[in-house]
Amino acid sequence: MAEENGAGSATGQPEGFTPFRVGRFVVYEKIGEGGMAEVFLAQKRTKNGVAQRVVLKRLHVHLAQEPDLAHSLVDEAKVAAHLSSGNVAQVLDLVEHDGTLYIAMEYVEGLDLNHILQLFTRHQLRVPLSFLFHVFTGVLNGVEAVHGVRDEDGRLLRMVHLDITPGNILVSFEGEVKLCDFGIARATAQDILDRTKIQGKFSYMSPEQASGGELTHRSDLFTCGIVLWELLAGRRMYRAKTRADVYRMAVEADVPQLPDRGLPDYEGLHRILARSLRKDPGQRYESAKDFHDAVMDYVHKQGIVLSQIEVGRFLTEHFAEDILMVRNERERLIGSLAPLDS
Repeated sequence: MAEENGAGSATGQPEGFTPFRVGRFVVYEKIGEGGMAEVFLAQKRTKNGVAQRVVLKRLHVHLAQEPDLAHSLVDEAKVAAHLSSGNVAQVLDLVEHDGTLYIAMEYVEGLDLNHILQLFTRHQLRVPLSFLFHVFTGVLNGVEAVHGVRDEDGRLLRMVHLDITPGNILVSFEGEVKLCDFGIARATAQDILDRTKIQGKFSYMSPEQASGGELTHRSDLFTCGIVLWELLAGRRMYRAKTRADVYRMAVEADVPQLPDRGLPDYEGLHRILARSLRKDPGQRYESAKDFHDAVMDYVHKQGIVLSQIEVGRFLTEHFAEDILMVRNERERLIGSLAPLDS
């Protein structure tokens, strides 16, 4: 099952999908589905004829009647109004259509990190450290922005993402890094989980989240540590034969040793990861900024140059056919749409 995200993928149009309208939006492709929501690509044409591509997210039908989850969608849109970061996909609007709420988000022309890592494997390429750390530091910048968001009165909202996975990390074809789907995860409290039977992504949960404990901003830092571990190791951190075993590993924070793949200053990387992946939240980094500073200290000491332009160039150079396939499919679908009424 695809992760929920706002970038889309090269999987093409699902068989039997029929475009439909949501107000002035025409929805023409389903691009993601997760445990809580479906994500669609849509186009809106303004009264002056300008077309705008956006992503629309809606709760699954069987969850839409849950008041707490519906309210979380509204909360996400309200919080987004106070969040401005180049590393967070922006929420644009909240639309109600036929009794269903849709959240309209910024469309990022690119791929999620899951898809990109699959392309590296398919093309038998190793992820360059410059690429890896550009993406990861962008993620930490986005997490810092989410944790620091304040309301209109300047009060810290103590926002926690709780769903930082490769599928929710978008990389545009220009090398931009954007974190998406912040906010709705706040609604996955244990009572809602029990009532709706939502199963979380245990592979990317902090031990306190997996065990139903108290969640803070440091829960996100543990998850960021998992993402970094996997980028460096080139494989999933929690690997087990059964979902129950993965759950046990997550609850116990049974973190395997980072494989030594000839990375520079392996011990330095190990120390960075060890602090982010402590079972006790109080022993982790104080903030996403502290985690970011530790990573950047390593990057500078190793002479690794981070460049958005180079990341975009790398994607184009090595995955041009894949990028072209995504773009051509988008244009084909848009071209088949009936024009919107003015």
